[in-house]
Amino acid sequence: QQQKQQQQRQPQQQQQQQQPGHLLPAGVIVLPMPSLSHAMERGTVKRWLKQEGECCHEYDLVLEVETETLVEEAYRLDDFAGKVTLLIEANEEAWLAKQLVPEGSELPVGQPIALLCEEQDQLQQAVQQEAAVARVLDVYEQAEGTSNVRTLIWQSYLKESNKGPGSSCGCM
Repeated sequence: QQQKQQQQRQPQQQQQQQQPGHLLPAGVIVLPMPSLSHAMERGTVKRWLKQEGECCHEYDLVLEVETETLVEEAYRLDDFAGKVTLLIEANEEAWLAKQLVPEGSELPVGQPIALLCEEQDQLQQAVQQEAAVARVLDVYEQAEGTSNVRTLIWQSYLKESNKGPGSSCGCM
């Protein structure tokens, strides 16, 4: 009878781990649309630099994000008109399990754009979380009330900025 009770509790525990309030199992990481400035509300996934199933080592470039919002790097270069493209770099090692949005998608800051995992053998488990994170509109707001949401640690670098036609600057 104890064994039967234990078996009944086990599925309940698994369900709790995967509910949106508890969001994701341990080892699954969300990459949200990054906030590249305080004023930024939306960004566009310009290009994925890592593909599904690839390992993102620390300091690897993961994707390019384009925005029309002023970013600190563009301000320092006195280049704050038009669009800027930034390179998003992983600051921890993780495996890219699922790109949730295609290149060219414009999304609000905080919306999940990719699922990652700590270990290669967690790839399938991470991919299975797509439906759970699809309901989350802002990972940053979700994370405030949820201790089980883990977001990828990242930083950005200015790739190019356009003052006008044909104007750009190199990587920093």
